[in-house]
Amino acid sequence: MISVKKLRYLDCSFFTKYSKLDISKFYLIEKEKVAFCLFCMAMLLAFFASVRVWFFWSINETFPILCVALLVPSMLISNSMEKPIYSRKDFFLPSILLGILLIYQRILQTESIIAMVMVLPRLFVFFALFRLSSDYYESFATIIGKVFATIVGVSLFMFFLFHLGLSFPGRNVVYDDTYSFTNYYFFLIRDWAEVDFTIPRFHSVFLEPGHMGTTIILFLSTQIGKWKRWYNVVLIVALVFSFSLAGYGLMTILVFLHMWIKRKRILPKIIAIVCFIALLVGGSFVYRGGDNMFNQLIVMRLQVKDSGDDIEGNNRVSPRFQAEFDSFIQSPDLFFGRKINHDIMHGNAGYKVYVYTYGLVGFILCYLCYFAAMYKAPDKRAFIAMLILSLANFWIRAYPFWFGFFISYYLFALLPTPYILNKKTQYAE
Repeated sequence: MISVKKLRYLDCSFFTKYSKLDISKFYLIEKEKVAFCLFCMAMLLAFFASVRVWFFWSINETFPILCVALLVPSMLISNSMEKPIYSRKDFFLPSILLGILLIYQRILQTESIIAMVMVLPRLFVFFALFRLSSDYYESFATIIGKVFATIVGVSLFMFFLFHLGLSFPGRNVVYDDTYSFTNYYFFLIRDWAEVDFTIPRFHSVFLEPGHMGTTIILFLSTQIGKWKRWYNVVLIVALVFSFSLAGYGLMTILVFLHMWIKRKRILPKIIAIVCFIALLVGGSFVYRGGDNMFNQLIVMRLQVKDSGDDIEGNNRVSPRFQAEFDSFIQSPDLFFGRKINHDIMHGNAGYKVYVYTYGLVGFILCYLCYFAAMYKAPDKRAFIAMLILSLANFWIRAYPFWFGFFISYYLFALLPTPYILNKKTQYAE
């Protein structure tokens, strides 16, 4: 019989054939730790590369291949264990639906064979996520939080040192002919940053404050009852200095969703939050006569336009694209989308771009994938809250299968909430 010891540990004894060093102390490397470490490395790469942090720009299209290179040995090691870490049995349906969606998207918008082939490594990364045992979700979320906060925290510290007068080397960079920066390596500063302000908006190594703010909010959604932990505090501070209207809006939604999930008395807290927001808004008008970042970047953008049909901050699409979209929704293309016209699409974002590109069928397939992957949430309120938050984000920034977004949605829905944990404790007693 195979011993449990052999199943639990990696056999490194073959190294003795090539070395005179005594490395016997390293023989007992737990397979579980190695397999999980490789999984986390792959998912962290996918998480940050998908949201376009600057040090992964060169592998924007190829990072799934690198993830697969880490996940394959992770799975092989796991399969040799007595209790594999990849043990979920309900992976088939979400994997199939997601595969159909990814192929559907490629068929609609590309004629490149390479783009079609790249569906496979991308799908494999999702497959590994769907297969991971729920026993590891808590540790996985904590690792993401600590790495995320370390990157953003160091970046924020250097950002303030820079604006206090410390010199950093920098170079001019352009991303996708849309974004132009000075890259100070620890942080980016947009060339069109608000020159009227002493300090530009902080967005760390992300393309823009909204990208960083959204990624932070979606991760914080997984941290119900844990926002006082150091890494979450760092992320919240970074969000504050982003001055992102989208981030602040999603944060407000998330606060109420977390209260609802925790079965707290919401009405008194709603009153307290409304009073707090009223004080902030009132103070922004008074402080320096309204000449401050919060008033000009947040409050003023919430004002209704002269046309009366929208707010000033809703600048997700250009007038030219809006005219195109208006004609699109009156046409049969509404169901399957239209071929991308890059001249019209350039610089636009949000749900209109996604629907225009993939049609209502693409939107329906997207949320079928979400449902198939997460409907077994231990707390149905968390699943419903995930749907609400994802729809709010989809309205603003429709990248539903960026790993940096989807992993947070997945953990938000499937991690046991404090309410569920308390019920389990009471049942055990």
